[in-house]
Amino acid sequence: LSGHGGSLHVAALREAAEALVATLDDTKMAALSIYETLGNGARDIVETSNDSHAGEAETSLVMFLAPRLVKGRAKEEYPRFPRPYILKEKVRYWKGAVWGNPEKATREKGEALFNLMVDKVELLVKGFDKVSTDGDGGALYVAPQPVWTGKEVVSERTTDARNGSVMELT
Repeated sequence: LSGHGGSLHVAALREAAEALVATLDDTKMAALSIYETLGNGARDIVETSNDSHAGEAETSLVMFLAPRLVKGRAKEEYPRFPRPYILKEKVRYWKGAVWGNPEKATREKGEALFNLMVDKVELLVKGFDKVSTDGDGGALYVAPQPVWTGKEVVSERTTDARNGSVMELT
C-alpha cells in the first residue's frame, strides 16, 4: 500500500508483487495507492476537480493527521508538462509543486478522507478471504484498478487477472 499517488510508484509495487507471488506459495497480494481506495466517496468530500499533489485532498489529510506541518496554503496550480517527454527539471513547468487547490482544504475533509480510506482498506483486506490460490500451488495476484482521479471514478472493482472475476470495493 503506497501513500504516493503516482502511477509509476504503484507500477513498481505491482512488478514486485508479481515477482513475489511467482515464487512464494499460497501468497495473496494487492498493490495499490491509498488514493485508489477512495471511490465515489471522495466526490462528496473534495470539491476540486483533477486534484492531486499537495492539492485539496492531500492538504486536508495532512491538516487532519499532522496539522503542525501545514504552515499556510499554496496557490491553486495545474502544471502542463510537454508530453510524452521525460523532464530532467519538472520545476520549470511546476513552480509551486501543487496540482489542485490547497486553499479549499480543511481538517474535516481530511478526517473524512482518512476514515474513507481506512474503511476501504479494511474491505480490501477482508476480500482476501474471497481470493484463492490456483490448483498448482501458485498464488493469485490481485491488483485494484484506479478508482479515483479528482472527481471522476474510473472503477471500484478489483479484478482477478486469471479469470476476470470481480470483487467490489464498495
